[in-house]
Formats: sequence, C-alpha cells, structure tokens
Amino acid sequence: MSRRQALSPRLRAVLLTLACIAPGQGAMADTDERAPAEELKVTYVANEGFLLESGGRKVLVDALFGDYPLYIAIPDEVRSQVVEARGPFADVDLLLASHHHADHFDARAVVTHLLANPKATFVSTPQAVAKVREQKGYEKVSERVRGVYPMEGTRASFPELGLEVLNLHHGRDRKPLVENLGLLFRVGAFKVLQVGDTQLTRQELAATGLDMDGIDLAMVPDWLLIYDDWKGMVESIVRPKYLAAIHLQADYGPKDFERIRQASPQAVFFEKTMETRVFSK
Repeated sequence: MSRRQALSPRLRAVLLTLACIAPGQGAMADTDERAPAEELKVTYVANEGFLLESGGRKVLVDALFGDYPLYIAIPDEVRSQVVEARGPFADVDLLLASHHHADHFDARAVVTHLLANPKATFVSTPQAVAKVREQKGYEKVSERVRGVYPMEGTRASFPELGLEVLNLHHGRDRKPLVENLGLLFRVGAFKVLQVGDTQLTRQELAATGLDMDGIDLAMVPDWLLIYDDWKGMVESIVRPKYLAAIHLQADYGPKDFERIRQASPQAVFFEKTMETRVFSK
C-alpha cells in the first residue's frame, strides 16, 4: 500500500487544506484555477454562505445576503465581488438560497449578480422569489429564476442543474411559515447537502431517504450537532463522508468551537471569511 493510499480521507482533507494556503496569500487572493474533479474546494463567505468548486463547476449557496448583527457579516470588499460576479465569484453556474431570511438572502443582490453573470441560474423558495420579482431588472433575468417548495416527503429534481430540493421545515410551530429548503446538489463528482435552518426531528430526517444518497459533504447549522435533541443524528442517519458546521454566531470564541469539536469530532468549521478547505473524493 502506498503512502497516499494509507492516508484516511479526513487526514487527506486536512493536508490538502494546508497545502492550498500559500505563504503571503491574502484573504482576497484571486485565481482563475478551478478545482479538479477529484477535489472539492469550499470557500467560506459568511454565515451559511459558501462557494463550492469542482471539475469546472461553481455553486454559490446562501452567500448573497446583507448585514445581520447576530451572525458573521460579509466584508464589504468580499460582498462587492460576490454581488458583482467578480474575482472567484465570476462564472458561477448555480445560485442557491435555502430561505428568504436576511442572513441568507438579499433580493437586490441576487438580481445584480444574475445581470452580471448570464450563465447563472437562481433557485430558492417561492417566498424568496417573490422578493426577487420586485427588483428592477428582474425581467431581464426572469428565465433564470426558479421558485420551488415541494411537499414534505417529496423532492423536486432539476437534472439539468444537478440539483434536488427537499422541504425541510424551519420549525414545525413557527408562525408565519418560513419555507426552508434542503439543497442536494452536485459539484463535479461530489454530492453536497446544505439544509438551511432546518429543525427536523430524528424521525423526520430518517424519513427523507438522505441516507441513501451517498453524500460527500453535509453542511448543517451547529445546533444540529451540539444540542441534545439533534446531537449525532446527521452523523448516524445521513452518514456523510465529510461534515461542516455552519451558521456560527459572530461572537463565538474558543469555548464555542471546542463545544462543537466535543459534540461532533467529525465536523469541521470555518472561522474567517474567504477561508478555504479542499476535500478529496
């Protein structure tokens, strides 16, 4: 067995992460290189916002949003690149928003990006799309905007986008209803799950069939990892190869990160905007 073969997938991901941080590389370092098909490059924008790249494909999820005091905000210089489809955020293929809350989505930013990037398609909930339709310039991008909210227990499939969408509730008793999507999408050879702000029970998660999807990376809010009602359920039911804790509060410190480590040793998390990790297939 070669040395490369002997490395565990988790250790290989760590080594690849370290290797991609070049000496003197700034937070806004730009590159035209896209991650090869056997690697998934994940760049943190803020909160639940990420850019994912592999095999010449780019997906931007929950990254077009404005300021929200409780959670990490996007620095102005990064936000301008995200919104205007510049730098690493140029040529994104798919824009996704799990729901319409202001820490995940901004309608003006979505339309601005679509106007600047004619190859992108935006998919979100009908609640989010209703806000997009109100924006100036929407008529120029309307054919690339899709709203979907499937019935619970079903999926909406967009094969041409490499996307399946699930209805994962944001709290069963929440009033008014907040439409929240589970986003299951392909980036190159990788299958990624991002669940928005779901508060599914263990039984509800088991009923989704996500355990049969062979998910490479699951991106879930930290409460699904650290609180007793949910602790361990993603790891035992979905069984992703890799797991990322997201939606971390802006005031989190070492004790908070250690709590995540103790609750879910498998999970990785991102602390700084434009921090990048590379995962292997």
